Amino acid sequence: MDYCEAVAVEVILKPTPILLYLCYMKIFDIDIAIKHFENIKSLMNRFPAHQVMVLGDFNLKDIQWTANEAENCYEPIISIETRSIYLKNANTFLTEILGLPLYQISNIENIASNVLDLLFVNSSCEVKLSVDQHTLVDESQQDVYHKPYAIEFEYSKVGSMIRAEPKLVFKYSRGNYRRLCQQIECINFQHEFSIRDVHSAFDFFHCTMKTLTENNIPKVLVTNYPNKPKWWTHELQHKKNQRDKSFKRKPKGIQTTEYIDACRDFNELNDKLHSEYIAGVQNNIKSNPAEFWKFAKIGNKQATYPNQMHNNNATADSPDDIVQLFADYFETIYVADEQLWNFDEIFQESADFTEINVSLTSIELAINSLKWHSGAGPDEISPFVIKQCIDAIVWPIWLLYQKTFDAGTIPYLLKLSRVVPVYKKGPKEDVTNYRVIAISSVILKIFELSIKHQLSAIIDPQLSNSQHGFRTKRSVTTNLLSLSILAHDVFRKKTQLDVFYGDFKTAFDRVWHRKLIEKIAHFKIGRKTARWLCDFVIGRFNFVMIGQSKSRSYPSPSGVPAGSVLGPVLFTMFINDISAIVEKSTVLLLADDIKIALEIRGNTMSNNTHHLQNDIDKLMFWSIAFNKDIFTTIIQFYSAYT
Repeated sequence: MDYCEAVAVEVILKPTPILLYLCYMKIFDIDIAIKHFENIKSLMNRFPAHQVMVLGDFNLKDIQWTANEAENCYEPIISIETRSIYLKNANTFLTEILGLPLYQISNIENIASNVLDLLFVNSSCEVKLSVDQHTLVDESQQDVYHKPYAIEFEYSKVGSMIRAEPKLVFKYSRGNYRRLCQQIECINFQHEFSIRDVHSAFDFFHCTMKTLTENNIPKVLVTNYPNKPKWWTHELQHKKNQRDKSFKRKPKGIQTTEYIDACRDFNELNDKLHSEYIAGVQNNIKSNPAEFWKFAKIGNKQATYPNQMHNNNATADSPDDIVQLFADYFETIYVADEQLWNFDEIFQESADFTEINVSLTSIELAINSLKWHSGAGPDEISPFVIKQCIDAIVWPIWLLYQKTFDAGTIPYLLKLSRVVPVYKKGPKEDVTNYRVIAISSVILKIFELSIKHQLSAIIDPQLSNSQHGFRTKRSVTTNLLSLSILAHDVFRKKTQLDVFYGDFKTAFDRVWHRKLIEKIAHFKIGRKTARWLCDFVIGRFNFVMIGQSKSRSYPSPSGVPAGSVLGPVLFTMFINDISAIVEKSTVLLLADDIKIALEIRGNTMSNNTHHLQNDIDKLMFWSIAFNKDIFTTIIQFYSAYT
């Protein structure tokens, strides 16, 4: 550079790279100083995720630096009485550089009691500064006006992988949906789908919706603030920056009008946004209880994902490596079927079967039941757009469903799920302590919602009374009430009740597909419907995504799709025959939990305990014979309601 001396260096470290900006000013000149400021600002915009360090000789004399314990940094104090042109220029430069925001952490004075060598960082808690104690420069050769520094970095293994980075997103509330609907209605989807196979038809629909969305819905630059409360906005962040800047500018111990006004503006906006958020949570607590629990956990300051994670002997310490580590672990949950099979060999259609017939009304009801602000799936089709354009889009979605149903084939992109790991318990650095939340295409969800009502109407009358999970008017309450009635009856007779508690290990992920298709046939479901359900569960792929980091795609050769609408219904069909193998005991099923209870009477106690053990053994044999030994059933055994 011909106007100032500076060197910028990027140091690639994990988990956070460092950006060093070293500069030198022989004398302080405001024009050169502003050039440095512009260079630093440009670099920070270009590398928003880096640890930034600006250091060197700035030749700022007669500046007093006072400690700000709250920010772990130092702030300039320039006496009003001695404001020369030089000091005004110095104050202008420092106001700009500290407003990026950067923090000055150097307090090492030279022989003239000036802090000429400054050190600005964007995260003051990770950097420590001290006078060099290792004599890198011989004391006889040291410049008394510029003492050697020792800079130490501290990287915590536990921290947030997701940083506040600006990105372009669709502003759905500002879309021109009238024009979008008109453009959809101008396309002859019936003709376009008829000349294509299932996969090409969905590709055409997907590309069309993507193009129309981009042409009719504007994009805005937003910043996610992962460590901020839910009501945090860009405007509130701006108010906070103004408040912080005014605090840095004011003399120590003096409350300036500028600082008081900035605090008032920030507090008023924060209170307003907070009140609006609370009101929204309260008004929607029935329709969106998940938002209430998110609000209840706002005080939890612990980061969502550690910066270093492990699985057995494998360790990852970068976002890209961590999502791959999650993918490797989640893939091991599933159990592949070693035997080759096809649908026609497995499915044996009953005489009095029923096919599901999805109408336009069913598709429309399914669209109306979608939540407005649910996230888009891997195909990036937003439910907000679908709901806004329901009158125009219900017809092509129905046509698309009919094509998949007639062919018994679901397009690949509809069977691809985005997986988000959710912490359960134990050390957060261990990926095995996380469970899966899967997000699939909104189009497939519409198909599932359209089918579910009719499918439930077919299978509900055929389900065992022991089933209390995922059924209308049956729940955990009815499950516990049934056990309570049984226990009170036993207590009344002053006998004993023994209860076996079981739990299916990763039950939904390990449903054996071949046996599932066999069991679907027992529920008198038609061949076309069963073939569609078969293709719904097989050939699925997933990928893990955290922030902007995306893993490889991995298959799920067993189980019902996580997060799906039909998954729980298929699971109840799969475990329904458990009640038929238990002879003497009472069985109670709730999702992946099971209870087997039997009254133990005095004179026949040994026989009754034998019957209970026999029923437990049959349950274990069922697990081995019908489920390929993929379930771990026993977790604990209680005997003693006396």
